[in-house]
Amino acid sequence: MAGWGGQLFREYHAWWVWGPWCADISGALFGALIYDMAVFTGGESPVNYPPRRRKRAIRVRSLNVRKKLGIGKRRIGDLERSVRETE
Repeated sequence: MAGWGGQLFREYHAWWVWGPWCADISGALFGALIYDMAVFTGGESPVNYPPRRRKRAIRVRSLNVRKKLGIGKRRIGDLERSVRETE
């Protein structure tokens, strides 16, 4: 085993497997978050999403769920009106 012996690769916690994976994935997620917060501007960013578009997206999602489930049929008109107002 390249001078390390077999005991190193039979240890219980297997740090050589989860250590690099956790470091790579958490580093990539943290780097993407910092990039979104500091550099990227646009509507595609989940971090820099404009508040007006966020409210509209939530209302549209709520409207679609209500239509699919048939919940609050009288309230759907109010939701549609509020979606049009935020456009």
